[in-house]
Amino acid sequence: MLLALSLLTAGTTASAWQKTEVSMRIGSMNRTATVYLPDVPSARDRWPVVMVLHPGFATGEDMARISRLHLQPGSENFVFVYPDGFRRSWNARECCGRAQARNIDDVGFLTRLADQIGTMVPTQSKMFVAGYSNGALMAYRLACDVPERLAAFSVYAGAPRLSTSTCSPARSVPLLHLHGELDAVAPLEGGESSIASAGTRVSVLNNIQWWSQMNGCARSQPSNFISRAQCTEYSGCRNGSQTLFCIYPGQGHYWPGSEASGFGERRGLGPARSDLNGGQHMIRFFEKYR
Repeated sequence: MLLALSLLTAGTTASAWQKTEVSMRIGSMNRTATVYLPDVPSARDRWPVVMVLHPGFATGEDMARISRLHLQPGSENFVFVYPDGFRRSWNARECCGRAQARNIDDVGFLTRLADQIGTMVPTQSKMFVAGYSNGALMAYRLACDVPERLAAFSVYAGAPRLSTSTCSPARSVPLLHLHGELDAVAPLEGGESSIASAGTRVSVLNNIQWWSQMNGCARSQPSNFISRAQCTEYSGCRNGSQTLFCIYPGQGHYWPGSEASGFGERRGLGPARSDLNGGQHMIRFFEKYR
């Protein structure tokens, strides 16, 4: 399974949050999420929601500790939702785990969850989605299946098989895709994953080209969006959209900013770079479309 569990990445700001657990019934299943609501909801007319999707074998609470998106510069402008996948996995249409095997309706769960958050605090109609590994694949699925619900999305360490038969969104969706240069779980150029159950992975480079073309982007050029990464910007896209692709040199499948761990090393997630901060870059990107 595309997965990663690791030590915390450093947060840089502290915001006043009400942390709450949300539970909702969907069919015969009880689905849950950890939510960070603003202490003063009236500070904004409508809050943008960031849906943060964990990797395989993890939970929403794990993703909150790994990414700490709610503690990054600018995080005070958003509501953060860390949902729990079915049996610690997402049905991203491909690779891997019990959610896919059982064909769990995770698109329905996540869109209904966003609606429920809107009953707790005034929210904007379009949400932001961040995903890591299996959660990255799920984020792409949301952008393909319900693009009208997304303002923008950002992923790390996961690329799905994209084709017009499975992904024909009616509108362009801005994307920031972050990836480790030495990721052996989801190799940049595609090929066999270091995790056997993940099988053969697609070329991340081809994936980005496909998405930029789908977004109607007219040109590409180097970008300095992240100083410690090699970034390419695809611009001139439809509806003011943008595709940004950034490669972290010397980084594996660990969340950017995490330390290596015994769990990760046993599963070939390395190398790790603790000097990075993937969450900060995602929030900066989302700010552009807030």
